[in-house]
Amino acid sequence: MLNMLQIGASRAGSTWLWRMLQKHPQIIFPVWGPNAAPGGGPAYSRKSGWFWNNTSSYWKDNHWGKIKPRAILTLDEYRKWYDKTEHKKIKVDITEGAAYIPESRIKLIQQTYPDAKIVYCIRNPITTIWSHMRFSGQTNIPVNKFLKQRGGNYRKNVDYIKNLKIWKRYFPEERIKIYFFNFVQDNPAWVLETLCTFLGIDEKLWKKLPANELNTKVNSSNKNELPEYIKAALVDIYKIKIHIMEEYFVRDFSHWLKGDE
Repeated sequence: MLNMLQIGASRAGSTWLWRMLQKHPQIIFPVWGPNAAPGGGPAYSRKSGWFWNNTSSYWKDNHWGKIKPRAILTLDEYRKWYDKTEHKKIKVDITEGAAYIPESRIKLIQQTYPDAKIVYCIRNPITTIWSHMRFSGQTNIPVNKFLKQRGGNYRKNVDYIKNLKIWKRYFPEERIKIYFFNFVQDNPAWVLETLCTFLGIDEKLWKKLPANELNTKVNSSNKNELPEYIKAALVDIYKIKIHIMEEYFVRDFSHWLKGDE
């Protein structure tokens, strides 16, 4: 049984979440045979089996027609590692590209694991795209050209409202937990406690961890500042969607238009 699937967003702290949740004794990320490093044990688990987003629409766009090496290819193989591993532990999969997989794939998740809980971290689309540009080393190309790469998946990654509406066709509100990336930056212990409460497991562990351990950044990109001309281009693209998000979440995101988190 899959208990929790974190669906994104990419470049919004998913690797940090994986590293932190591995510390919890009630949580497990199964070790996938060839998908894991030698040695076994929690330290060698993978945050994702790369199964749910292993579809033609995702992988052919993201990996130039090649399936990622050692990805899980079949549902039977996926269930082998999740359904038969330490029954009493909470089984978690963090697949940050799952937010925008085809609807048929979301339906398959619901049919296979109807009781799974869905977690979605949302980040300012402007800083998310800039983080992608930095991480890929493509900070000097036009924004629109960058956004067309990989089948437009950079755009899909931050199309939060569209993504959520599709997921909510298959999972009820009470099974979906949304948090924002700035929460991870400002109060990581609170994020972890909230997720543990959502999963029905002990949340006290995070009060014991030192702040420097909770705030350890992973997969951070080069820290060059967001140039004004790129910010202006991204604001022009996303300002309407940001206003729509304000109405949807009943939150003030005006600071996002300034390039803040």
